[in-house]
Amino acid sequence: MVMKQFIQHFHVSREAFDKANLRWAILIRDRFDAVPKLSPKDYWDQETEEIYNADIIFSFDDEIINSYYLSPQYPFETVLEYEEAVADGTYTSQTEVWVDVDEMKAEILAKYGSLD
Repeated sequence: MVMKQFIQHFHVSREAFDKANLRWAILIRDRFDAVPKLSPKDYWDQETEEIYNADIIFSFDDEIINSYYLSPQYPFETVLEYEEAVADGTYTSQTEVWVDVDEMKAEILAKYGSLD
């Protein structure tokens, strides 16, 4: 995974990564008016709302990382297909890990003492 290689090459700390991931989650929520998610599974365009799973990446275990990030097989090609299937009751969302940005912020503050 490119992100794992980037972290290793530039010696990015878990703290710096967590704080940058939070900033991305805030952008998704505030600028894109979306809910950040950890594991999109319904349609490919959900990846634009995805934040990184730091626990998986910082395992630095290729097998774990590949299993997590390469496994999604999206059942729908477009948001419209997904929304129609949900609306007519033939499909229930598989995406289960939605991120509460305020909870994420509180966890980072508790863990590191600041957001900077």
